[in-house]
Amino acid sequence: MNIEELANLVEINNTDKTKVVEIANDIINNGWNGTPILTMFENQALTGSHRIHAARYLMELDEESGWELGYGDIDVDSIDVSEYVSAYCERTGCDFDYGNLEPIFKGTDIEEIVKQNQEW
Repeated sequence: MNIEELANLVEINNTDKTKVVEIANDIINNGWNGTPILTMFENQALTGSHRIHAARYLMELDEESGWELGYGDIDVDSIDVSEYVSAYCERTGCDFDYGNLEPIFKGTDIEEIVKQNQEW
C-alpha cells in the first residue's frame, strides 16, 4: 500500500487536526515509520484514522502545489485482517470495540503485533 491508497480508505474514528498535521510532517521528513495499518474488506481501516487523514492531507499538498512531490508514492505498512474479523464476527456477531482489538486477534499471528502497538 502507498500513501495514495491509504488516503482512499474509510476510517473509523474522528481525528485531531493538530495530530494529523504532525503525522503528515513526520512522513514528509522521515518517510513512513508508523505501525502497520490494519485493513479489512478492501477499503475499510480498522486502525490508523489519523494516518489516513495525514495521507489525505499529503495528497492535497501534492495536488495544490502544482509540483510532483511524490507523496502518494510513499510506501505504507499494512496488513489485511479481513479473515480474522470475519472469523471473529462469526463467533460473536461482530460486536467489538475499536478501542480494544485484542479479542479479535486472540490466538492468531496478529495477536503479538496488536499487543506491541499501544495505539490500538
